[in-house]
Amino acid sequence: MIPLTAFAVRRPTWLRGEGGIDSRLLRVSDGRQCCLGQYLTACGVPHDALAEVSSPGEVAGPDVPAWLLNPDGRDSVLAEVLMEVNDDHELSEVARESTLTARFAQAGITVRFVGRRPRRP
Repeated sequence: MIPLTAFAVRRPTWLRGEGGIDSRLLRVSDGRQCCLGQYLTACGVPHDALAEVSSPGEVAGPDVPAWLLNPDGRDSVLAEVLMEVNDDHELSEVARESTLTARFAQAGITVRFVGRRPRRP
């Protein structure tokens, strides 16, 4: 595992805005990943460790960067905030990306969003 200070969220495979119940680090049914799933993949965490897992605190093994976990192994406050912002179905795409950018920056991580935004219905 390589803790990164910069990574890209790929919009076409980004799982967001669907609420926390259906969100996963890697949702196997469609291959989409939340922002933390994409970050952990970029860090080198294998897909099989992320598949159908809801949060960093549930990833088996030592592959999760320390800033995502409390000393007891549960999700850090910042990880929880990132998940809430990612999954909020009421946020606009622009607001979600702006807020995630600011929150990742709190951990010293630069995030870029690449690819097309989905079209509004």
